[in-house]
Amino acid sequence: MDSNSNGRVELKELADFVLELAAVPIDLAKASAYTLQKILKSGPVEQAAAEMILMFDADGNGTVDAKEFASAVSSLIQSVLPDSLPQILSTARKEQLLTEFLSRATECQMPKADAIDLYSRLLHELLLDFTDEVRPTLIQACTQISTEFPFRLQQVLPIFTMAIDHFFAFVKGPGIRRTVAALMTLFDIKNNGMINENEIRFLLAGLSNEIHMEEYISEIFRLFDEDGDGRITKKEAMDVLGKFLGFATEIVCVCLDLIKHLLGAILLPVLGLVASMVGDGTSFTFDELMNLSKLASDGGAAQVSTAAREVMSSLPFM
Repeated sequence: MDSNSNGRVELKELADFVLELAAVPIDLAKASAYTLQKILKSGPVEQAAAEMILMFDADGNGTVDAKEFASAVSSLIQSVLPDSLPQILSTARKEQLLTEFLSRATECQMPKADAIDLYSRLLHELLLDFTDEVRPTLIQACTQISTEFPFRLQQVLPIFTMAIDHFFAFVKGPGIRRTVAALMTLFDIKNNGMINENEIRFLLAGLSNEIHMEEYISEIFRLFDEDGDGRITKKEAMDVLGKFLGFATEIVCVCLDLIKHLLGAILLPVLGLVASMVGDGTSFTFDELMNLSKLASDGGAAQVSTAAREVMSSLPFM
């Protein structure tokens, strides 16, 4: 870690070392998620598709029609969805977005990349409103918690605030776009890179709470019925279950990247807090780091400030 060999560990040196160390399990977890997805796409997904057809196929002809599908999943969907969904998107804004979609669409279809852009902008817009409402509440909650937490409020609260800001920045940026891209892959029913008007209407109606249970079931059935013949075959079930698996895998990887992003954002401030307790605020030696407990209780240690001793002595593990 002491790359310049001066006998002290600079904050940047330690931060780089910790980030490289933390990247190993995160990258390994992402690689494992993608590998597991490939493994599950073969045997387990095929088995799940076969069991789904067997479970839903009331007349035993080897396929599932719309009536059989509705009968099988209606109770499940009703148990998962609340009685009433919140209206996140106003009707006027929904119509605006539909008009934009139709103006950019060809034969009521839009390239998936354009649909991702449209829906990402919408979610970014909604998250801006959500951030304006939620961020002050989170900051207030952190303030209240910090007053009871052993660390001094003025030292810890900026780190909480920074973490909250970086969380929303990631979610509103790459987090949204990657999630929407994975979602649009689900709605690319014909696997031709196009999203049609029905899918966009369904997604927008869900946000504006203008959709009924029958429409949910009908749209889910259409996701499975890729050739539009009114029946779900085992192959179609396998394709869609594979897409759902890919969507879940991408969400897991987005969450792992969020952890990595937050760690990179707050690590230096956290290390700076430690360095202010044991050294000159910008670096420390290995011995100083290992003797935090001793230094915190030693009133004669010149390198530990009074404020740092108060912080350290109040920690439950010191």
